[in-house]
Amino acid sequence: MKKNYLKDVFGDKGLLEKNHENYESRSQQIQMAVAVENAIAKKSHLLVDAATGIGKTLAYIIPFIYWSKENKKRVIISTYTKTLQEQIANKDLPFLQKILPVDFKFALCVGSENYICIRRLSRYRQLGLFSATQLGGSASGGDGEGTLENIIKWVKDTKTGLKFEIDFAVSDELWHSICRESDICLGKKCTYGNRECFYSKAKAEQYKSDILVSNHHLFFANIASGGRVLPTYHAVVFDEAQNIEEVASDQLGIEISNTGLNYILSRIYNPKKNSGLHRSLNLSKKEKEQFIDGVVAVRSSADIFFSELLNKFGAEPKVKRIREKNIFINTLEHSLIQLAQTIKRFRDKTEDEEVLAEIKSYSASLVSLNNGLNTIIGQIYDDYVYWIEILQKRRRGIKIVLYAAPIDVSKVLREKIFEKTSPVVLTSATLSTDKNFSFIKERLGLDESDELLLDSPFDYRNNVILYIPEDMPDPKHEPEEFNKKSFEEIKKILEITQGRAFCLFTSYKMLDEINGQLSALSADPCGGKKYGIFRQGDLPKWKMLDGFKKSKNAVLLGTDTFWQGVDVPGRALECVIITRIPFSVPDEPLTEAKMEYLERLGKNPFTHYQIPQALIMLKQGFGRLIRRKSDVGIVAILDPRVKTRQYGEKFLKSLPACKNVSSIEELKSGYEELIKRVDNTE
Repeated sequence: MKKNYLKDVFGDKGLLEKNHENYESRSQQIQMAVAVENAIAKKSHLLVDAATGIGKTLAYIIPFIYWSKENKKRVIISTYTKTLQEQIANKDLPFLQKILPVDFKFALCVGSENYICIRRLSRYRQLGLFSATQLGGSASGGDGEGTLENIIKWVKDTKTGLKFEIDFAVSDELWHSICRESDICLGKKCTYGNRECFYSKAKAEQYKSDILVSNHHLFFANIASGGRVLPTYHAVVFDEAQNIEEVASDQLGIEISNTGLNYILSRIYNPKKNSGLHRSLNLSKKEKEQFIDGVVAVRSSADIFFSELLNKFGAEPKVKRIREKNIFINTLEHSLIQLAQTIKRFRDKTEDEEVLAEIKSYSASLVSLNNGLNTIIGQIYDDYVYWIEILQKRRRGIKIVLYAAPIDVSKVLREKIFEKTSPVVLTSATLSTDKNFSFIKERLGLDESDELLLDSPFDYRNNVILYIPEDMPDPKHEPEEFNKKSFEEIKKILEITQGRAFCLFTSYKMLDEINGQLSALSADPCGGKKYGIFRQGDLPKWKMLDGFKKSKNAVLLGTDTFWQGVDVPGRALECVIITRIPFSVPDEPLTEAKMEYLERLGKNPFTHYQIPQALIMLKQGFGRLIRRKSDVGIVAILDPRVKTRQYGEKFLKSLPACKNVSSIEELKSGYEELIKRVDNTE
């Protein structure tokens, strides 16, 4: 690798300073770049806790670009959030392509279902398989007037064929009818071939690229598939690495629901639209009846099966662990296998490659679903946890989901990643607990690694006020009193900041309670300043954030989704209110199983798992406030346990040093001083 290239890029009057008007040299960024370079040279793994503001993305990308080109090795950069993935692919890497003296290529990697399939679009259009709502009129279908025509026009103009580039509304029903699906892709047999297929062109670019920008879900889908999703790679960077365990558990688990089964059956045969596989097959009247009877039999069996689950567990919303094997019967098995076999027998009723691919896909899906049910019912894997979730969906009735997930993914990660690939770099603003990496290393099965802790360049001491009110009730022992007092505190804080706040919760119950009270306050003409209230679940996440940023006095109420991966710099967000310490719910099935596993190992699950996990989450929530050097504001922690419990000191020490206040009067005067200073500098 070229000597002194880091100095040429990061140093005084280096390439970054010359080409980026807002670039500021940061010692922490250079330290991280050097550590990444050393890990590459030694082929060792590296953990970096890099606080917000040091520019860690460039610190790891640049050394890997030079190494990749010099050694003809491919690197995967994997993120948790779509926002960071798009920032790297659409902003950081194009910028580096322009300024670095290295001719490298990169590609964005997303799931294939994000791509339009020209073949499916053409086929559905020719066969008239779109519903009236898809073709454009009903608001209930989620598609505006002329949606299909808009898609056809968009296909002519788009260079990528990616759904998230569409700037008009498209319902999930419509998109699932025309997107690329791996099970029914014809590959080289497709009449549209590589020249017109957006997904094929994207894959070709990936194989030509030195740097691949993926996400954790796709990365672990590749692991679960045995490497059939992504090209071969030689090094990995996990950004937002605190989420790896959660995503790996999701991807390696099993999920079966009544809505998922209905979706598969509706694609095989939809009686309301008279659409499905039979329209593409040369079936006799008897065969058609046999086919339809098979679908009806599965639907009837499914109704019985899921009704029995409701009888056993109750119809009210809940999450409940299933501890015993075979406590219910797979009454779906016979009808599922029969339908799969019936569909297979129809292979000689067509010579159309597209239809044959659908036959193979549908029959395999039915068999896989049956196998999954048997795995959950019989609890085949001893090292998995099994549970049921019952949800009341608005306008869609009850959703019933059966789950199975591995309790400990560390062995899989060790074998599939850390022992097969080096170097692997893991970074985040919240990887460490108590200034060390022991928790994350154990959770991920990482035995040996280099480690680096980097402080933030932000001036938290002068720009942030930490408010912990006095005399708050204990939320564990006095939950109702705590909620009541929390609303009073939130009301006072919002009167000071005039909104401009995130309220972060650990439960929907408290969120809904506070939302109702704030909504009543804003609606009351005598209630003082009105706030624009954004409640998680009322709008898609991106719409909520967009509306919040454009509002001058908004309040966003969110749970875990908004504790991390959300970036709102500037005056729109000047206050983060953390209602409770974000301990994982101890009776949530996966958490409970992990705690039991630790107990069997002779470890205290509260100190060994719940506290470190909550420390990481608290730091994530705190980190929503300051996103650039000019940001100022308040972080309020309403949970008194950070002061009253012995473990509370760990949480306070994990946060950056800043001005601490405990009275609303101190908070008001301190905030006014911050804003006055900001106004004078603008």
